[in-house]
Amino acid sequence: MLDCNVEIVVAQFEPYVTDTIWLGKKRRCKMNGHKDLMTRTMVHILEIWQQDVYIKELYRRFRHHPKIRWKDIFSKVVGLNG
Repeated sequence: MLDCNVEIVVAQFEPYVTDTIWLGKKRRCKMNGHKDLMTRTMVHILEIWQQDVYIKELYRRFRHHPKIRWKDIFSKVVGLNG
């Protein structure tokens, strides 16, 4: 998840997805030499947004969505088995 507007992204792409939309955490961001203030700020926002408390809220909102599945790292955070 590289966008904090997951609801918007899911709504936009769902009509084109025939099977599964996978959600998971980005473990680490690489800035690939881009160390300007804007890049550092956006990486920091992304890291905050992917903290467990926000992940749990996202799971609460989408847990019954028929096309969404959860990557392993996400499943561990919300207490799913496998």
